[in-house]
Amino acid sequence: MKSKRSLIRTLHSLGFAGLVLLSCEPLVTGFRDIEDAVLYESSSKTDIQNSPDSLLVITWNI
Repeated sequence: MKSKRSLIRTLHSLGFAGLVLLSCEPLVTGFRDIEDAVLYESSSKTDIQNSPDSLLVITWNI
């Protein structure tokens, strides 16, 4: 009985892992140019008074 549960759990885990791997495109290294990128520029600009010694940059990859 325990080995049957273990087999079912293993098959479910393998099925889920296979579904995740098949739904991804890990080897995509480029993208198609469908349309031009839209560039934005602020309507009001301010001058920086002092240059910072260090800069913190936060990016989001969603």
